[in-house]
Amino acid sequence: NLTSGQIQFPATAVPSADANTLDDYEEGTWTPTASFATPGNSSFTYATQVGSYTKWGDTVYVKMDISFTPTVGTGTGHLRFGTLPFAAATTAGPHGTVAYLHSVFTWPAGTTSLACVLSTTTTLAIIANGSATAGVVFTQAHVTSGAATHIAQTGIIYKV
Repeated sequence: NLTSGQIQFPATAVPSADANTLDDYEEGTWTPTASFATPGNSSFTYATQVGSYTKWGDTVYVKMDISFTPTVGTGTGHLRFGTLPFAAATTAGPHGTVAYLHSVFTWPAGTTSLACVLSTTTTLAIIANGSATAGVVFTQAHVTSGAATHIAQTGIIYKV
């Protein structure tokens, strides 16, 4: 539907059998939250929770800006951010950049850069990389309880 120089998609996608037809486009927001894979009695107090996404066809591009103060408690496993606006088809595939990280995380030895990856089909994780080090996903061991943290992530793309 073309009106006033814009392409308008219906609120509910109308799937097409033609592989060359774009039949779904959506922009929206989501509210990112932090947790550990096994939450235990851990908790997070939020100052900022802003997320946005653009979905075209079966591809979703998400952004996140989150500020929180963690109480680690008995939580263990990957530090996760969710719940994503759409469940991913798989956790494999492209990932995005952590544009800004202000925290007192303990970086894994030998790592110099950060990225975001899919931790589960509905959550993100931060992974630290280095030239001589395989990627290490941040866990409760890298988080300082009671320390204010701010993360701005852009550009994670996944398929639904």
